[in-house]
Amino acid sequence: MFQLTPYSLRAVLSDFIDPYLRYEQHLEAIAGCEETTDHMVEHLIRLFGAENFKELSETPEQMRNEMQRITSIIPDESREVLIDRVATVSNDMKDTIENHLKNRMLICSSI
Repeated sequence: MFQLTPYSLRAVLSDFIDPYLRYEQHLEAIAGCEETTDHMVEHLIRLFGAENFKELSETPEQMRNEMQRITSIIPDESREVLIDRVATVSNDMKDTIENHLKNRMLICSSI
């Protein structure tokens, strides 16, 4: 695997990690949170042409609900700040979906 450094075009070889070991590390890192990012998949599959506007339109609310669930253990004063920020992002996401993803524009096309 090559990695470009930010200030040059030098390529640096990264250390080799056995793909099976890397996958095990990934599974360990997401343990208990396996289902939390399912709603973000809708954005990706829309870009590849899926007819999923209804499901995509539900993702801002799903994100808001997920963040409320995750932050339920945080003290109220800190939680309110986070939930306010999530509401802002959720509204921006909803606007973006309505304005830019309502009509399918494929990122891959045949020539």
